[in-house]
Amino acid sequence: FSVLGKLTLGDKKNSINFDGNKKHVVSNQGSKGSFFDVKSGGKLTLNNGTIANGKSENDYSASIKLHAGSEFNMNGGRITANTNRLNSGFPYTAGAVYIEPSAKFTMNNGMIDHNIGAAGAVFMGRGGSTTNPILKNDDDFALFKLNGGNIVSNEAKGGFGFAGGIFIFPQGKLNLKDGIIAGNKGQNRGGAITITDQYVTEYTNGSMGPYSKSTTTHNLPYEKFILRNRAEANFNGGLIFKNSTPDDGGGVFVDTNTAYFNRVMILDNEARTLGGGIYISYPPRTQTIKEMLITENSAEKYTALNPGENGAPGSGGGIWSCPYGYIHIGDGHTVYVFNNTAANKGADFAFRQKTNPFELTYGS
Repeated sequence: FSVLGKLTLGDKKNSINFDGNKKHVVSNQGSKGSFFDVKSGGKLTLNNGTIANGKSENDYSASIKLHAGSEFNMNGGRITANTNRLNSGFPYTAGAVYIEPSAKFTMNNGMIDHNIGAAGAVFMGRGGSTTNPILKNDDDFALFKLNGGNIVSNEAKGGFGFAGGIFIFPQGKLNLKDGIIAGNKGQNRGGAITITDQYVTEYTNGSMGPYSKSTTTHNLPYEKFILRNRAEANFNGGLIFKNSTPDDGGGVFVDTNTAYFNRVMILDNEARTLGGGIYISYPPRTQTIKEMLITENSAEKYTALNPGENGAPGSGGGIWSCPYGYIHIGDGHTVYVFNNTAANKGADFAFRQKTNPFELTYGS
């Protein structure tokens, strides 16, 4: 369905349900939503309905595609068991919702679960570029407001292996308030959530690169680069629980300076390489956290890696600080990191020898 104007489905007492029946219904319309394709100026509202069992062969798409200038409001309801193209040549997909810059998705309660895509549940933003439009306010971002909803048991497959739950690219912004992100599986980095502004080549065009400041793909200072490529996440409350990834950041993979954590619980997540709870990435990263609980997370030792590869696999059960760049963490008596485990080093914290000067500060 193409949504060109205002479309409201269901109300407080009645719901409308959509079932794609995977065996018989397949969408192959390029760069469009397999169920709903919300165009600029369109506004879709789903009240207590269900969107289920869709299968899409599209790139730059999901079950619901939000084009620039569109809006989707989900009040209760469920988006479940949808699959988007699992092909490394078609990297930008999501199992549930794809948000372009200047589009907005507001989720009030409800559930997004058991979907599969390059990003398991939600993709937002665009690839980093020095020619992207300057970001002036929230209306310019691909904006996801999560108010008390649940992102559960989604999986990243195909594409470039984005996060199992939510993937935030440049010009993407997440505002999470008391939501639950649980049981998601990342294919590469970020079991629950990955946020990257692409300043360093780690996620440039989705391919891996050497981990150092010299590998940026432009000559702009960081402050100028993020005027056009800011990727932001604001966590106020919420639970990140029992997510996993075969690589780094079982709970959250942070590759930006603009991730803000407040009253967040990161519990029982697993990375098979580094950073069971949270992985803090490359230069010039500076991360401040407050009012957080990080416990019962684990970093396992991926058997395919030798001890000298990828920064001592199985380290940093709670927090891993990448050995490259400038990292500052301050807690002010409100951060509790304990009872995490690591197969190698640093059950709660792992801070490797840096290749550049760094600063680490704790409240006393």
